[in-house]
This record gives sequence, C-alpha cells and structure tokens, in this order.
Amino acid sequence: VLEGVLDLINVAEAFPDACSPGQQTEVKRWRELVGAMLEWLDAMTHPDGEIVLFNDAALGVAPPRAELAEFANRLGVAHNRSQSLPVLHLRDTGYLRVQVGPATAFLDAGPLGPDYLPAHGHADTLTFELSLHGRRVLVDTGVSTYQDGAERLQQRGTAAHNTLLVDGEDSSEVWGAFRVARRARVFDVEVESLPDGVAVAAAHDGYLRLKGRTVHRRKWKLETDALTIEDTVAGHGEHDVHLAIHVHPDFSVFVDEAGLVIIQDGDGSAIARMSFDSWLVTEVASYDYHPEFGISLSAQKTVSRWSGSLPARLSTKIAWTLNPGSVRL
Repeated sequence: VLEGVLDLINVAEAFPDACSPGQQTEVKRWRELVGAMLEWLDAMTHPDGEIVLFNDAALGVAPPRAELAEFANRLGVAHNRSQSLPVLHLRDTGYLRVQVGPATAFLDAGPLGPDYLPAHGHADTLTFELSLHGRRVLVDTGVSTYQDGAERLQQRGTAAHNTLLVDGEDSSEVWGAFRVARRARVFDVEVESLPDGVAVAAAHDGYLRLKGRTVHRRKWKLETDALTIEDTVAGHGEHDVHLAIHVHPDFSVFVDEAGLVIIQDGDGSAIARMSFDSWLVTEVASYDYHPEFGISLSAQKTVSRWSGSLPARLSTKIAWTLNPGSVRL
C-alpha cells in the first residue's frame, strides 16, 4: 500500500496538468500519510532492514523499508525516523517495539486483526520476536502458503509462535485458510520504564472458553543484557501448558552440562543462553521456518511443557553478552 501511494504521488507530480485543484489537495494529503506510514513501518522493521513476521507477513513481497524511504526522499516527502526511541507503542494494532542496548524486541499485545477482516490473523497473541546485535535470533515461524490444509492451519496455530499453548488449544480459533471463530482479546496492557530497561505486561482472554476459566498473562522485561519473560496462567483445574521458543535458522541450539540452552552461531560462538524453571520439561526440537512464500528452512526451537493445577507461573530468561561473538555467557 505504501509503495502504491508513492507511485500515485509520482504520477501526479509527473503530470500536474492532469490533476484538478481538488486532486492536487488530495496529493498533499497523500504526502502527509506517507510520513506516518514510514514511521509505522520503522516500528515494525528489524535492525536487518526487513519486517517482523507476525501474522501473514512474508519477506520478498514488497520492497524493503530502505527502498521505500529512498523513493519517498526522491519525491521530497518528509518523514521522521523513529527507531531510536526505546519504546514505540502502536496502540491501534497493539504492537510494541522495545530497544535496549544490543537488543530489539517486537511484542504482539494487540488484537488478532481488525474484526471486519481477520483473514490474515494468526493465533499468536502475546508472541514476540527478538534481534540481538542487529541479527534476528528469536522469530515467528512465518507463512509459506495460503492453500487450505494442514500446513496452513499449523502455521496459523499458537504452537507456531513464541507464546503459550494451553491444553493443545489455539488462543484464537483459526480454521480454513482464512477463517477465525472465537478470538483472543488483549487487556491490561502496561508499559513501565526501569532503571536499566523497559517492562511490558499484557493479558488475553482467549482461553476463557476452556474449563477453569483460564487467563494468560505475560510480562516482558527487557534490560541491557537479558530478556526475562514471566508467564502466569490463572484459573483452576488441571491443565497442560506448552511454550515454544523458535530460533532463527542461522543459529544452532544445544543444552550444556548445566542444563542451560545455548544459542550458537555458525562459527561456534555463543550468542545467547536460555534458562527455564526447573519444574518444566524442556527439550530441543526441529521446526520449519518460512521467511517467504514457498520457502521452508530447517531450524530449531525449545519446547517447554508443564502439567498441573492452576494457577501456574513460568519464567524464561534469555541472556546475552554485550560483545557479539563472545563465548562467555
């Protein structure tokens, strides 16, 4: 859409005599919209220059942010680059971009999509992606197909995202290729400044339909050298909880002697370590990463499981060094 608006401005300015005074006023409004659209795109762009893979987002469909910004510059469209701010909260969509030290986190604390068009939404409420030292490390699994079937359903399901799956049920009921029934609603969103970082908390009601009136609350605490995630599952009765964390295929994952999950670069250096509560059963498994349509890359994830009586609280910590490539974590 942004590229299309820029094309319209370009055509209008190349053929000014073809535009009525009213149309020229509209072109002026388009210029103002482009500035706002670029700022929004900034908030949804990783340090590597490409977009976050929430919902049905895919790389290789539209030009990268840098190309669109250059197009705008050639047309003389003014815009502010907002990525330097520690927190960008896009309240209408619920997305947040949080940047502290070498880490940039993208948090999904909003609705599945607009109520009138949920077709491209996933059951991914309270998921996140994380870049470290300019590189994607923790990711959503992406989307490779719009074809109705098991693969499409799996890619839209909760287990394909970095959030909690309760009793094997998706947080929003996705079905068909583009359909959604009951969907999660986010509430109690809070953003807090910390001495050495930022904390964001939110909850959703997608699991209220389960026995025990289950509610998932999540708090992300991003600091200079770590991201701590506290998941609380409120309610009552016996339940099964599943938490997956998907690692970008550029990195490998293994468990060391101390039981810590190490994320390792191709040269053997440790990028980060993940630690989980001792009562969780955590294993490393494989999954397929889909950065573009029709592409599947083999990658690794951690899967942590817990079964018991609610309420429950799970803590996950991802820590890193301030110097990329260091093996000392």
